[in-house]
Amino acid sequence: MPTSGNVIQDGISPGKELAAIVEATDIPILSATEQLQRALLRWVDLCGIAGYYQVSGMVSDTMQSLNMLDDQTYIVGVVGRDPNDWPVVWAGDAVAVETGQHFGPAIIRHINDARVLQLFTLEYLDAVRYRRAAARRFSRRNLEASSSIDQLIFPLRDSSALEYVLVHGESVAGDWLYSNDHLQ
Repeated sequence: MPTSGNVIQDGISPGKELAAIVEATDIPILSATEQLQRALLRWVDLCGIAGYYQVSGMVSDTMQSLNMLDDQTYIVGVVGRDPNDWPVVWAGDAVAVETGQHFGPAIIRHINDARVLQLFTLEYLDAVRYRRAAARRFSRRNLEASSSIDQLIFPLRDSSALEYVLVHGESVAGDWLYSNDHLQ
């Protein structure tokens, strides 16, 4: 996964540099919270640990009827490789991105780091391409702060062969994507 040591200088006085590291790593699911463990067990009940779920009808309605949606869940339509074209099909109340937005611009607006968007994009594309669920921790660290979130990423496909990812997540450190504070 891409890890960046690129220097950023937003809000830093000239002559003073600060390196930020952005990375995605596997998370040990047994150490995840009860909310994420329940989501994974429900997914395994639906289609096994590997593979994707074939949806007939509306994706958000089907996932709601299967009790897969909560306040820290969102569904993104994976349309091509450009996340600026990906619609947020459904988003829970505690997710900073909202239903009806395009994923790329919404992430940049709330996280303001293109490298984080690139990591999300790679992970979501991999889930769709390989048709398997993933458990990932996304982190951004620098000398002043550390933020990270855990996400379970589940690939979905509807009857017209459109691809989606269902994402269950939660904050681990910092205030980053899963927080009512981001909502306006």
